[in-house]
Amino acid sequence: MADPQSNAPLRADAGAPTSGVIHVRTRLTADFTVISNALAQRRGSAVTIGVAVYILSLPTGTPVTIAALCEHFTEGEILISRALRELEAAGYLERRRERLSTGQIRTRTYFYDVPGGDPHRQHAADAGAGSCGAVPR
Repeated sequence: MADPQSNAPLRADAGAPTSGVIHVRTRLTADFTVISNALAQRRGSAVTIGVAVYILSLPTGTPVTIAALCEHFTEGEILISRALRELEAAGYLERRRERLSTGQIRTRTYFYDVPGGDPHRQHAADAGAGSCGAVPR
């Protein structure tokens, strides 16, 4: 006798959702960035979240000027600058103009994984590392 065949769907695993996303996790031990759910799930522009995630993934001292970001992303200057302003308004990004001892002015960029963090907490550890556009982490 032949095995019975059924076109009824197989029963879903107990506890597995029947719709929506199912996460398939891989334990990462190197080359990853921790991002808060508040940032990843914030309402607003996807470009803004993408720029924020990219900046968080960069090592300290990497330039994050509009020109540098435009070299990485396909979006143009207008969308990139809009994303930076949105991150600034939300408290994730702070740009400070500082005068060097030589009289030159540079912009230091601070990026917070939690909005409105304390730049002095990490600033002391990064003293002397500051190239233009540095992003302390």
